[in-house]
Amino acid sequence: MKRKSWTLFLSALLWIYAGSAVSSELLAGAGRVDITPKKGTPLAGYQARWSKPSLGVHDPIYARALVLESEGQRTAIVSTDLLIITLDFRQEVLDRIQDLKLDWVDLSATHTHSGPGAYHPAWIAEFAVLGHYDPSVREELVAGIARAVREAAGNLQPARFAATVTQAPGFARNRRHPGGPVDPSFFVAEFMGTEGRPIAFLVNYAAHPTVLPQSNFEFSGDYAGRLEADLEAAAPGSVALFLAGPLGDQAPCFESGDEDFATVDQIGDGLARIAENALAALQPTAEVEMTLYHETMPVPKGRVKPGCFFGLGWLMPRVGRNLVRTRTELLGMGLNDALLLFSPAEMAVEVGKAIKDQHPGRPVMLAVHSNDLLGYVLTAEDYRTGGYESCMNFYGSGFAADLEKGFADLVPGQ
Repeated sequence: MKRKSWTLFLSALLWIYAGSAVSSELLAGAGRVDITPKKGTPLAGYQARWSKPSLGVHDPIYARALVLESEGQRTAIVSTDLLIITLDFRQEVLDRIQDLKLDWVDLSATHTHSGPGAYHPAWIAEFAVLGHYDPSVREELVAGIARAVREAAGNLQPARFAATVTQAPGFARNRRHPGGPVDPSFFVAEFMGTEGRPIAFLVNYAAHPTVLPQSNFEFSGDYAGRLEADLEAAAPGSVALFLAGPLGDQAPCFESGDEDFATVDQIGDGLARIAENALAALQPTAEVEMTLYHETMPVPKGRVKPGCFFGLGWLMPRVGRNLVRTRTELLGMGLNDALLLFSPAEMAVEVGKAIKDQHPGRPVMLAVHSNDLLGYVLTAEDYRTGGYESCMNFYGSGFAADLEKGFADLVPGQ
């Protein structure tokens, strides 16, 4: 080949390579919006509160969003200091941000039991956990979440990424079986700007944010909110997103036994220190391959276990029929070797571990209370032992195996 031809050929290769490098660059942007509702809005989480009005704000309720873009794909992960997410609530948020042309959106609840209620009109949800419905509260929450996503999308910048799974023992206990299984694994990830300033953190841990009891009437993100606030304070300008792990049978563990804000701080601060130590050892890379996964799977016929709810379980599918599903959506994201999975069902820790164990050697984040509300999911054996979580396992003893297969099908080639 003549010299001129070689020059043209090499120039073309360099042009293709340069274009490829630019298109595969990871962009990340984060946003945070205060969505604390007006005083008097009932708190969510405990039926025993009987829709009594809130008395004030201990710490603000936030929507936190992370938007990622790479190779023409754009997605958002959103963490809210809410108890639950329902399908229709998520759809309202999606409708507000459809112009952003996101490939998919994860909308998760931290599952704090001291966040706002009043945002779902289903009678059974009002009675059980959310308090009397107030359409103005729902509108404010939806609008605030949408603003957080828009803020994140407006802050996109080149980013580096790293993730790890460390251990955080002693912060959770099995509430169904004293001394039973817990999962101390603590997923920690960082998105860092090119100037070395953190853009966002992802943290994932399996323990109910229920340090504060039903007697609390002040808004709070519980220990999850404290953990987020600690990480943000240590890196001004960053946004920290807590995603609840498989906490279906996991209660927070605290030696003092005091269900108060001091214990909230103790747990949140302790987890933040562990996260900061893990972050200090990370080496974020600019070479990030992002892969998105999205599947729908069939759901077994909804049913309530016989004998539950004082023998009135047969009424539950009727009064909560708009919450019953025949299909559900599973989402996932690969970021280099890290794998982020999002579940609409509140899994017990053993179910979650079985799903994470499908991906040995990879740092796996498994978030529950994501995008919809499918109730609790226990192992078939534990389902038969009864109890509250068994009654709230609405799709039968085999649903755990169904979800394990669904997530195995979601991320092929493992």
